[in-house]
Amino acid sequence: CFLERCVPRFVAVVRRPVGSTTSQRCRAAKAAERTMSDNTPQTPKTEKPVSGAESGGGEKAPKKKGTTSTTTMTPKQRELWDELKTVKETVEKSKIAGDLEGAIAVVTKFEKKTRLALEYEICAEAAVLLVQLHQEVGDSKALSAAILTISKHRAQHRKVIAAIMKESMQYLENKKFADDKEYLDYLDTLRTVSEGKIYLEVDAARLTMRVAKHKEAEGDTEEASRVLQEVAVETYGTMDKFEKAEFLLEQIRLCLVNKDFIRASIVAKKVDRKVIREEDFQTIKLKYYELMVEFYVHKNDTLKLCDCYLEVLNTPSITADDLKWKTALANACLFLALSPFGREQQQILHRIHTQEHARLQKMPAYDKLIKDLVTDEIMKWPLVHNDLFHKFLEQQFGASNAARCKEWWELFELRVTEKNIRVVAKCYSRIRTARLAALVGESEDAVERILSGMVCVRDAEAEPLYARINRPAGIISFNQIQPAEQVLTAWTSDIGQMMQLVERTKHLIDREIMVNNAR
Repeated sequence: CFLERCVPRFVAVVRRPVGSTTSQRCRAAKAAERTMSDNTPQTPKTEKPVSGAESGGGEKAPKKKGTTSTTTMTPKQRELWDELKTVKETVEKSKIAGDLEGAIAVVTKFEKKTRLALEYEICAEAAVLLVQLHQEVGDSKALSAAILTISKHRAQHRKVIAAIMKESMQYLENKKFADDKEYLDYLDTLRTVSEGKIYLEVDAARLTMRVAKHKEAEGDTEEASRVLQEVAVETYGTMDKFEKAEFLLEQIRLCLVNKDFIRASIVAKKVDRKVIREEDFQTIKLKYYELMVEFYVHKNDTLKLCDCYLEVLNTPSITADDLKWKTALANACLFLALSPFGREQQQILHRIHTQEHARLQKMPAYDKLIKDLVTDEIMKWPLVHNDLFHKFLEQQFGASNAARCKEWWELFELRVTEKNIRVVAKCYSRIRTARLAALVGESEDAVERILSGMVCVRDAEAEPLYARINRPAGIISFNQIQPAEQVLTAWTSDIGQMMQLVERTKHLIDREIMVNNAR
């Protein structure tokens, strides 16, 4: 039979004419294959047995991933599954007799057998059973040793390690350990098993969180923060978004406790603000902005504080409570008034004035404050509701930041004076220093000092004011000298508008003349 199949092809190749083209060689090869197929004896076709699902027209039942169907199991697999049932029965009898050590020996032997046979699903069942037996014994050292031994076995599959890790985490949730040393040793064992394994990254993060909380309970907040910072949960794809956000908030909180504000700002940027605005993340959002308020109070960034309270105000759980949304809106208004004049500050000011108008009407003092800031009129200091504002600041921040609260109140008066100077700058091109001091209610020296600060601003978000002081003459000029190019451009624009008006006027006159002539 072998010669019958191979000889025709061999003869066709050997007899290939020298110098033949590629097409001729292809035709010769096809002819040889045709000859070989003709000489091959035909075997009768056998019909494939039809399953019940196929004969009935139904679809074949899908096979679950990671499971072994009884119809596809090999005799060896069936034998091992039957042996596993026998082992479990033996373990139950040993438990009743009180011989847990004997049961552990039996399961250990069976686990090795399934591991060497490369039957990982059966091996995972045996490994979990072995860990459960060690848990029932109650010896934490033996349990930790068994977990490490199973995980470090040669050629141990990830399914087995994941199974024992899941069982160990459940045991950790329900077990009450005798002392802290036993608890920490068990945590170290599980962290050793999960270290460097991507499929156990979530369990590793949860174990690290437990270690950090234990360190904080002992008073070692620096070590707790250091341990927690080692875990980069923002790179974990298998962790739930809610749990990931909680982990990041805990990192921020520990950084703020340790006064590590630089690292706190770095971690805070990892939180996606679009995600925490979702309805399911309201608690996360409120906790995040509470931590951000603490951070920005330290940085003395009043505009960011205003932004934080506006985000809190737009949370559904806060909107439903009158006291909470009034507190958030009041904080937003006050910190907006404390912010330096700039583009972003003006945008937020007009947004609050228009979008929060209905709510501000229920708070007359803050409604008047926002209207005074929007209107180009001089505000008289002290304000009408100064006592209310001062009392509110003391109530919100006086207990924890008394010095900062005092600084803010002095800054409030400065911002009112700066606003008054900007109003005067819109109405006057030149004014005497004494007259400006009388308008804003300050001394001449104070006006010069405040005006110098407005011209030479140090805040990157603030917008400078153009002014020149002639001290010998006592005159302040707000008229900015424009360059020649800018003057020429403005003149050209004015001439263009004037010529358009002349042309329009001529057209109207010509039309009237034509109408009169037609009559």
